[in-house]
Amino acid sequence: MPESSRRVPTVTATLMVLAFGLSGCSLAHPHSAQSEEAPQLIPVTRSTPAAVPDLGSSFTQGVIANWVGDDYTFDAAFTMAAGQASSEIADAAPGQANVKWSMPISIMVTNTTPGRISGWPHMHGFEVAAYWQSSSPACQYLGSGGSHPSGYCGHVFRSLQGATGDIAISASESIQASLDFDPSPVPEASATAVVAALSAGPDVWVIADADGGGCGSQHIMWASDSSLSCAAVSSLGPSGAQVPTDLSVPAARLASMLKEGPNFARLSACPFSKSSFDLAPGMLSDSFQTGAWDDVYIDKGTDSAFPKVGGVACSDGGMTVGAYQLTGVKDVESYLSNIPSASWPTVSDPIAIASGQAWVASDSITPVSGSKYDITRFAWANGSFAIVGKLVGSTPSRTVAWLKYNLGSMMTNLSQASPTVVK
Repeated sequence: MPESSRRVPTVTATLMVLAFGLSGCSLAHPHSAQSEEAPQLIPVTRSTPAAVPDLGSSFTQGVIANWVGDDYTFDAAFTMAAGQASSEIADAAPGQANVKWSMPISIMVTNTTPGRISGWPHMHGFEVAAYWQSSSPACQYLGSGGSHPSGYCGHVFRSLQGATGDIAISASESIQASLDFDPSPVPEASATAVVAALSAGPDVWVIADADGGGCGSQHIMWASDSSLSCAAVSSLGPSGAQVPTDLSVPAARLASMLKEGPNFARLSACPFSKSSFDLAPGMLSDSFQTGAWDDVYIDKGTDSAFPKVGGVACSDGGMTVGAYQLTGVKDVESYLSNIPSASWPTVSDPIAIASGQAWVASDSITPVSGSKYDITRFAWANGSFAIVGKLVGSTPSRTVAWLKYNLGSMMTNLSQASPTVVK
């Protein structure tokens, strides 16, 4: 089944919401019909990935229960990433450098208001703040004005002001946002240090209630550092589950799922995570789409080159994650270079992660009707067990970091999964 998708126009509120509504089945391992003769395999083309950042230090996650807005109630889960900063001097005054910064945020809210449809406008008080200690070079860019906790500089974003759309009773909706800052001048001699400090992420993340809830002068509802002079709850997010050294359990669960049902079937739930939002920390705002898996399926494989390969995959728009049983595959890199309808243009040098090896590749997809968009393909394998997929709007280095962070939880969830075939 070929990869296909379309894009929904960008929506802009106080922040720019990037929502890729990508239609069709975006398969990590689509198969073509079996032919009488096996095709000639394409040789592997090698590429080398960039240095891998430490994803664990570049983001934070948290949850706030019973947020109240206009007497409506919500549960909110959120991910903030360090983002990207850069500098240039071409348009700056002598002795100055212009620094720009973009910070991605993902927010998912659940309407808990009894018996009532709610909507994003009732979350208008939701503020995200990023604070650096006042000694940080970032303060040369951000300044020290405004209302900040003592000893910090930073910026406060009215993140959901202007957001629109209904949220059904007991339903969950999500927004992926990129907060983009116009270039601001800093001393040229300090530009490198300022960019590094911004790119590393803030010392403290804060969620505040602009409508006066929370505690302290900043109306804090949640903070990543409980040492602030406020009764905030610290929740730094998971540290990333360890990849099991014994893969027999997830491999056996995958094998059991492949024995059930027809050659191709849709499943009731994704075996890797409840939502794609759970696998999103640290990614760019356009790296996944809605937070909800829009397609989950078993594909037992019918391709003549790899007739015994089968897997289970989940997609959210252009983001796809799958677990595959590479029965009969002697060379993983050759397999990746020859996956029907989704072959890799290049294959990186192998990267050691836990007990296996990983590969990444930059690629792009051009829908039948729509604009081309960039993806990064990824794979991790140990023997005949593999995790294969793709992310939208990522880079090879961030994708490797994402994989290192999420691989353990995907394996754990797969080991415990019991989805049923949707008839």
